[in-house]
Amino acid sequence: DRALLDQVASHKPDAVALVVRSWEPPLLDVVDFVHDLREHTGPRCMILIMLLPMESSGSVQARHLETWESQLYQLNDAALYVEALQ
Repeated sequence: DRALLDQVASHKPDAVALVVRSWEPPLLDVVDFVHDLREHTGPRCMILIMLLPMESSGSVQARHLETWESQLYQLNDAALYVEALQ
C-alpha cells in the first residue's frame, strides 16, 4: 500500500477514485487505506469511492450504499464522497 500511496501522491492529483464492490462492507483495512490516502494527497484532493453493483445490469442496493457512507463519513472528510455506479 505504501508504494501505491507514494506513487499517487507524487502526481499531486486533484481527485482520486477508488472502485470497490458495494456488497463487501468497508472493513478496517479499507478505512485505514482511505485515511492514509488522505494523508498522502492532502486536504484539497477529492477522494471518490465508487460502488459497483452486484450485477453488471443492476443497481447498488441502498443498504450497501448506506453501509459505505456511514462507515467512511465517520472520517469527517469534507472532500470524501461515496457514490453508486449505475
